[in-house]
Order: sequence, then structure tokens, then C-alpha cells
Amino acid sequence: MKYVEVDVDALSGTLTALNNSKCQLCVVRADTVRPLNLPKLGEAKLKGISDHLVLADIVRTRVRLTTGRELSILLV
Repeated sequence: MKYVEVDVDALSGTLTALNNSKCQLCVVRADTVRPLNLPKLGEAKLKGISDHLVLADIVRTRVRLTTGRELSILLV
């Protein structure tokens, strides 16, 4: 697994993220972005390796690799 350092708009400090180039949505813990009070765009049902479904809010923010490349992504 490869990890990268990213900056999320309006959050102080750098976060470590899993670099998964084949993902359809980026997933971040809700408590990480909750202080930003981002508007909810919808909900997603996430399923990992188990059969357990997790409901997650979909929000939008800007994320930058610490190398400066900017991405506009949906976070779940």
C-alpha cells in the first residue's frame, strides 16, 4: 500500500491518505471533516470485506497533495 500526504481545505495540518487510484469515492472519517460543517450532498452505502453496510454522508471539499497538485473530490 502506498500513502501520500494531503492538505484538506480549511483543516490545519497535513493528513496521511491511502493512495488508491482505482477508487470511485474518497473516504475519510466523519470526525475528521465534521468541524468544517460541509453541506451534505447525499448518502452512500459502503461495504467492505464483510457484509456489514455503513451509511455515510457525501460532501465535497478540495484536497491537495502536499506537492501542490490540487484535486476537487467528493468525500464520504
